[in-house]
Amino acid sequence: MSEGGKDQEPTGAVSSPGADDPATPKPALRGAPQWRIMLAHVMDFFTTFFGFGFLLAALTGGINEGGFKLEGVPAFLCFALIAAYFWIGTKYLGGTIWQRILRTRP
Repeated sequence: MSEGGKDQEPTGAVSSPGADDPATPKPALRGAPQWRIMLAHVMDFFTTFFGFGFLLAALTGGINEGGFKLEGVPAFLCFALIAAYFWIGTKYLGGTIWQRILRTRP
C-alpha cells in the first residue's frame, strides 16, 4: 500500500462513481411525452385566444355575427393577456389549465 493506505479503497473494491459527488449529473427523470406537452400549449393558446378575444370584444363592441373582430389596442391587449396567462400560469401557479389537465406540468 502507498502512503495514507487507510484512506484509500482496496484495489478490488468497486464503488459507484459519483454517488456522493454533486458534480456528477443525475439521470433525467422521465417526464410527459412530447406530444402531450405540445398539445397542452396549443390547447392553452386556443382557449385563451377565444376566451380573452370574446371578453375584450364584448367590452369594446367587437362582436359581430361571425364571432369577434379585434383591431388595434384591443388586439394588442388580447395577445398581452395571452402572454401573461402563460407566464403567470407557469411561473406562479405551477402550470396552465391544459398542463394540469394533461398532466404535463414543468
